[in-house]
Amino acid sequence: LETLRPDASFAIRAPVAASQGELPPVPAGAETSRVKARCTTCHGIEYVTRQPRGRGAAWWTKTVDDMVDTHGADIPDTDRKALIAFLTRVNSADRKP
Repeated sequence: LETLRPDASFAIRAPVAASQGELPPVPAGAETSRVKARCTTCHGIEYVTRQPRGRGAAWWTKTVDDMVDTHGADIPDTDRKALIAFLTRVNSADRKP
């Protein structure tokens, strides 16, 4: 089977709900650079802060696996755990906007 690679026409760009108000900034640092390198092929970096709060590591693991297995995201195993930890942390239920 041939893996289809997403392109700009396939990008997932969810609208921001009006009730969300202003989005918090994406934290700076090495992890953010990794997210930009691995995830912004299909998503804008602001997509990270659009996610509902409180989804745990198990949800993010399934999501990252789906991005790799279904959508062909280029996320090597060496980056996978760090990305999942970052996404879990920045979208924790207690993160302030």
